[in-house]
Amino acid sequence: MLTALPVEYDAVRRHLHDRDRSPHPLGIEFEVGNLPDTDGRVAIAELGQGNLDAALAVAHAVEMFRPSAILFVGIAGALHDDLQIGDVLTATRVYAYQSGIVSDRGFLTRPRSHDADRELEQRARVVARTYRDHPDAPAVHFRPVAAGDVVLNSRTQPLSDQLENDYNDAGAIEMESAGMVRACHVCRVPALVIRGISDRADGAKEIVDAKGSQPLAARNAADFAVAVIADYLSVPSRKVAKGAEQPLPPNVRSKAAPTMPEALARTGESTLGSVTDATTKPIREHSADRATAPSVVKPAAEVPTAKPVSAEQRNAVRSAQSYLRNGAFSRKGLIEQLSSDAGDGYSLEASTYAVDSLNIDYNEQAVKSAQSYLRNGAFSRKGLIEQLSSDAGDGYSLEASTYAVDSLNIDYNEQAVKSAQSYLRNGAFSRKGLIEQLSSDAGDGYTRSQAAYGASEAGL
Repeated sequence: MLTALPVEYDAVRRHLHDRDRSPHPLGIEFEVGNLPDTDGRVAIAELGQGNLDAALAVAHAVEMFRPSAILFVGIAGALHDDLQIGDVLTATRVYAYQSGIVSDRGFLTRPRSHDADRELEQRARVVARTYRDHPDAPAVHFRPVAAGDVVLNSRTQPLSDQLENDYNDAGAIEMESAGMVRACHVCRVPALVIRGISDRADGAKEIVDAKGSQPLAARNAADFAVAVIADYLSVPSRKVAKGAEQPLPPNVRSKAAPTMPEALARTGESTLGSVTDATTKPIREHSADRATAPSVVKPAAEVPTAKPVSAEQRNAVRSAQSYLRNGAFSRKGLIEQLSSDAGDGYSLEASTYAVDSLNIDYNEQAVKSAQSYLRNGAFSRKGLIEQLSSDAGDGYSLEASTYAVDSLNIDYNEQAVKSAQSYLRNGAFSRKGLIEQLSSDAGDGYTRSQAAYGASEAGL
C-alpha cells in the first residue's frame, strides 16, 4: 500500500501489527506488517507527492516483495459536486490529464489512461455493499480520477475548464496515481487507487483542511482499502508480500528500455533489475492490454500421465490459465513465468505439465504479442521478429515469430517514420547518422529505403 503524505501513511499504518522496517537499497523506506484476521503481510511506504516518485516506488516494491497487488491510498480533491468531505472514491480509471500538445489552437489533449484491475475493483464493490448496510459508514463511489503534478484549488482556472471539458467523468483529482498505475501496468501488477475526499478543489482547501478534513478522508480511505485487501487475501492461494531481507535477483526473461529497470516481467510477482546501459540498443518490452486479452484457454481433452495429477500441478494449470487470460506468452516464457523464483515458484515439472496440458496456439499468442508491441512502439520487420523470438524478448520460436509479423499488415515506412521521430525527440542526428541508426543491424534493422523514407518524413 503506497501513500504520499504523513496523514495518509499514519491512517494505513495503524491497521498493521508486528511491523518491521524494510528499506530498499536505493532509499525508499518500507514497513512490513501483519494485517489482523488474515494471513497477509502488507508493505507500506510514504513517498511524498508526485507521479514520478509513485512510479519509482512501484518498481522498488516489485523488486523487493513480488506483491500480489499494489494499492495507492490517500486523499483527493472532489471534482463532482455530489461528493462530500470524507466520502471514499475507488478509481475505476486513472487519467494522466497533463498529456497533450500545445499548438496555435491552444492545449490539445492526448489522453492516456489505465483502468483499475478488474478483480480488485469487483472486490471493492463487494466491500462497498457491506458499507451500505451501515448508516454511519462513509459513502463509497466508483468513478475515474485525474492525476497530474498540480494541486488544484480553483474552479475558475484553465485547468478546471480542461478537466470539465475533457475528463468530465473524473470524480476527483490527485497527484500520484498516473505514475503508479502506469508502472503497475508495465510490471503486470494488479493495481487499485482508493481516495478519501478531503476538499472540493474550489478555492476553500485551506479552510476545510483546517477543520480536519484530511485526517478524516485519509482514515476513511485507509479503512476501506484494508477491508478490500482483507477480502482479496481471503483467496487461499493468493501470494502476499514476502520479507525484504535482500532485494531479489533480476528476472532473467527480458531487457528493458534504456532508463527503466530490467525485467519488468509479465506479472506483479516478478522482479525488477538493474538499469541497462544507455549505449546499447535495448530490446523493448511490451505491456499487457486487458482489452485484447485472449479468451480462457481450455485444457486438452486428456493429458497422458503415469501418476495422479498433484495439487501443485492443478494449481499451476490454474495459474497458467490466468496468465493467458491477461496476456500473451510463448511456451518458454510461460514455463519460466510459472517456475522462476521471480515468478510463481512452481517446480519445473509442474510448470511444464501445466503449459503442455493446455491447447495453446502459439502462432496466435505471437500475433497478440506483436500487436501489443506495435501499439506501444515502432519496429522494423527484423526488429519485431527478434523481439518476439530472442531469449531476451518473448522466446517464441522463429517460425511463430515470423508467422505473427508477416500475418499483420504493417507499413514499415510508417514504422520508420515513427522511429525517426522518436530519435529526433530525444537526440540530435544528421540525415546520414539517422539513416544509419535506423538501418544498421546494431540499430533498428529497417531496410535502407525505409530508413531514408523515415528520415525524410521526419524532416531531415
